[in-house]
Amino acid sequence: MNDRSYNVYKGLQRPIQFKGLKGNYIYYAFALALVSLVVGVIFTMFSSILVGSTSIVVVAFGGIIGMALYQRKYGLYRKNAIKGTFIFHSIFNKY
Repeated sequence: MNDRSYNVYKGLQRPIQFKGLKGNYIYYAFALALVSLVVGVIFTMFSSILVGSTSIVVVAFGGIIGMALYQRKYGLYRKNAIKGTFIFHSIFNKY
């Protein structure tokens, strides 16, 4: 009998992380970049290149800052952090 052992990488169960963004927020950032590009092209077509480039910067940075604040507040899995002391009385107490 030949017993083989394999090294297991412990980080496999952790969410994907890229430049501080975790999990689905990476996809949200990609969608935000595409939306800001489309908004910039539309504003450039109907006004000037200065307005279009400014709109790209405003939409992209505003969205990234908003997404970072949202991720910081709610986290990856939107866990509620309830603070305080809670007392649970047993339902099996005899009176």
